[in-house]
Amino acid sequence: PVTIAALDAQYQLHSGQLIIYDQVFKERRKRIFAQCGRNWGKSVSDAKITASFACLNPGSHCYIILPEKTQAKEIFWDSGLLIGMIPEKYIKKNKANVKSDIKSELRIWLTNGSFIKLLGADDPDSLRGIKPHFCAYDEYRDFRQDVYWSMEANLIGKGATLLIGSTPPVVLGHYSELRDYMMGEVQKGNQQYFYLELPTETNPHISREDLANVKRRLVAHGQLRVWEREYMAKFIPGGASSVFPMFAEKKE
Repeated sequence: PVTIAALDAQYQLHSGQLIIYDQVFKERRKRIFAQCGRNWGKSVSDAKITASFACLNPGSHCYIILPEKTQAKEIFWDSGLLIGMIPEKYIKKNKANVKSDIKSELRIWLTNGSFIKLLGADDPDSLRGIKPHFCAYDEYRDFRQDVYWSMEANLIGKGATLLIGSTPPVVLGHYSELRDYMMGEVQKGNQQYFYLELPTETNPHISREDLANVKRRLVAHGQLRVWEREYMAKFIPGGASSVFPMFAEKKE
């Protein structure tokens, strides 16, 4: 049987990523929105959580969706990130996982009947008709505007868990509308929803000196808002100075 210990032996999440992990597996939230700074580790978190869900829930259909399929292939497949999160003994050894097939399909079958598949939001036809048990949207700010609501019907078919991760965008739009909706549900006490903001600095693997240098260069060029948005994970549309501290986790 699949064990959490065996999965954790593949990769240890940092404390910020563990917050999201716990919302999926301990709190059983169904809609999770994580607004994080660049290089915080969103893709790593998506890979780990998706792999764990597939391994721990036999027969589950799991998807990781990026703005473009080429991104999904580059970030999760060619890098070995996704397959590296799965103990080898849990990966199905038959023609369903012949390398030439899984490379074109970007799908990994597991011994428990689950699979993980990578898709791109730039190809709506590839999203039509899928019925996930778990779905992760990586870098949601760059998704096509119609993806979320067109996918919503797919998600309710099997009561899917949805994890959304992104660095905030520059302007108001479909991203801010969904973010505001989810924040509103959290404020109402809807236990199905969870929202948090975490800056890049909560990733212990990122050099604090390098971050300080980036901030200094951006400020020197009049780009403080870029720093706040890209690295502090603040959503500041139109240059307005606003943040929602009630949703930000306490810094360590």
